[in-house]
Amino acid sequence: MTKQVMPAKELKKGDIVLKWAFNQVDIRFKFKLQVEEKHGNLRVLVSGTDPSTHKRVRAYKQTWKLAFKFVEDWEEAERAKKYNSSKKETTLSNEQLRDAEAALTILSRLVTSKTLVDAVDFYCKRFINSNISIKDAKQKWDEEAAREGLRPDTLRDRKRIHLLFTKFGHRKVVDITTDELNSFVDKNYRKGRQPNTVNGYIRNIRAFFSFCKKRKFIKEDPALGVSKVQSIKNKRPGIFSCYQVKELIKHAASYNKGSHLAYFSLLCFSGLRPSEIHDGLLWDSKKANTEPMIWEWVRLDYKPPQILLDRSKVSLRNAPIFRNLEIILRRCFNHPIIPTTGFKTGFDKVRELAGVKNDWEEDICRHSWVSYLFAKDESLCKIELARMAGNSDAILEKAYLNRGIPKAHGEEYFKIGLDMIRERPDFEKSGLEIKLANKKVI
Repeated sequence: MTKQVMPAKELKKGDIVLKWAFNQVDIRFKFKLQVEEKHGNLRVLVSGTDPSTHKRVRAYKQTWKLAFKFVEDWEEAERAKKYNSSKKETTLSNEQLRDAEAALTILSRLVTSKTLVDAVDFYCKRFINSNISIKDAKQKWDEEAAREGLRPDTLRDRKRIHLLFTKFGHRKVVDITTDELNSFVDKNYRKGRQPNTVNGYIRNIRAFFSFCKKRKFIKEDPALGVSKVQSIKNKRPGIFSCYQVKELIKHAASYNKGSHLAYFSLLCFSGLRPSEIHDGLLWDSKKANTEPMIWEWVRLDYKPPQILLDRSKVSLRNAPIFRNLEIILRRCFNHPIIPTTGFKTGFDKVRELAGVKNDWEEDICRHSWVSYLFAKDESLCKIELARMAGNSDAILEKAYLNRGIPKAHGEEYFKIGLDMIRERPDFEKSGLEIKLANKKVI
């Protein structure tokens, strides 16, 4: 029933109010309430005609309040006829009763024994008055990370899920559902990736929504329902053959005048994780959000040469530069380590030309480096090799050692690139010397 503004308490002859009502077949019509004089007294005449039965309704009431109540009681009696029930006492208005009936109709469409009270309780437990968007919540997440001083590797790891913020950035956090997140992960992360890699993406998504719940942007965490992939236990990580690495370096040297050679040579021969080199630039094209490796970190003037690494997953460490990597890097000084444009395009193209794209796993080059290094020099103690690799000795022994790689293959692996020494006349100069001589930023 439409709400009407109550007229003045005192009756004034000629005043008229129209009030809507529904009959038993839900047809809406108007009652006319008009002040008239009857037997020398002012009364409110309530009159109307039911459009279904054409039955006229007419009654005099002493006050406006009684007149309004008469219409409401008449409508309630009509509704009782519709449902073949007697009039019941309730504190609900007719409008609230209609809402309750509509809600029950919606609930009846579900195959469930849940009641209207169950449905309201479910909603109230999850309702939160928050209009914050995914984009704004992500900004607060980043601010908290900066305050807490999280490890650089953790921050880089978070950049992997930038697609989440690209796709859902404009949406409210409270509107994101578990089904949407599962569909998003299936489409963007599960296909073609190893279980541990997929679970890494899911771990970061869960971390974001856990933060949202902690900050009370949401009551229920939709990411808890995103299922992880069952890891394959006791499976050694994959590695490339020496031939595949040769092909990778060959095509990296020839593609776009060698713009990607430094990156691929560091992947194959330094033992660094990809994210320790590109700092997330492979996942997030916005360079402002990343800090990729630069030549100043490559100290060929040290004895022995090494990479000064201020970020690592396990601990701060310096990465060794063996002779073949040193020779290749000296050839690359006219390019930045990470190309300023076309990095991801070139990354895909070089792998495709080398025929390794289908075999590629995120850390496969690093796995190859550790495995061939141990095969080449078995005198290296586990602790020393673990320090060079930035791993614990327990993980090292489980994943890399005793793979049965012949010593000759290990020696062959670290000879890849030695022939490049003849292709650069200023070989003995360091990267910093060439940079200063050319007066340009590499």
